[in-house]
Amino acid sequence: MRDLKQQIEDKIVIKGPYSEKDLKAYSQKSLIKSLTCLDQKLVTAQVAKGFSSLQAVHELWIWSSVTRTAMREIIRIPELQVLDLLEIIHPGRLMYFSEAIDLKEFRCNHYMSEADLIEISKIPNLVELGAQGAEISQKSLEALLAMNKLKSLDLEGSEFDDKLAFIMAQSTQINRLEIGASKITSNGFELISNMSQLESLDIWATELRDIDMKCLTKLENLKYLSIGGIAGQQHITYDGIIEILKDMPKLKRLWLDGVELSDQQAGELHEKYEYFRN
Repeated sequence: MRDLKQQIEDKIVIKGPYSEKDLKAYSQKSLIKSLTCLDQKLVTAQVAKGFSSLQAVHELWIWSSVTRTAMREIIRIPELQVLDLLEIIHPGRLMYFSEAIDLKEFRCNHYMSEADLIEISKIPNLVELGAQGAEISQKSLEALLAMNKLKSLDLEGSEFDDKLAFIMAQSTQINRLEIGASKITSNGFELISNMSQLESLDIWATELRDIDMKCLTKLENLKYLSIGGIAGQQHITYDGIIEILKDMPKLKRLWLDGVELSDQQAGELHEKYEYFRN
């Protein structure tokens, strides 16, 4: 009998274009700890049958477009804990996400619809969701916030606005939130600042100004903050933010993107924080 250890692969990288047959070549492995699939234009339902032949995969990265129909095969891979996709596209609709009982992290940026998010909300043990650019709405946000174990939510580049901030602010469970490049204003941000459990907040590339940042000091547990915008932005300045940062003693990691700093100012911030990026 073959030794079980010989059937376990720590890391496999597949460079496409690949087919159902290419994926089935790994079906004899009892466990693949990490599987990365590259250089595929589209993962179709036919190709995805190869994924369904795998005995167990812990972490799967698919850096290509995947159809919603193909996702029906992928989401049911046994023991899947981390799933990272480039994007989901038509045709089909998502199904069987409630069966992904081991899935803790799911990331898929661009084009996810309201219906997609509602199906994703059925994952029973999901802790982290990356959904940049998704079609976030009151219905889909409420579905996500009803998830028992969700702690981290990335909605960067979405239509997140003040009405949705009102719903978000009622969560006492989300402790990592990314809402950069969204439509939030100072009114919505005031609501978000009441989420005292927040440990990480990304509000990069919004219209929020220095004066709006004062409510950050209410986030007493905040350890990571990302603010600013593209190069040349004037909403956030060093002079406008530095006094506010001084009143945030637990902050350990800071990203001031697009904020103009002198070499001395940058040096002081590098010295003060465990991690600093500008």
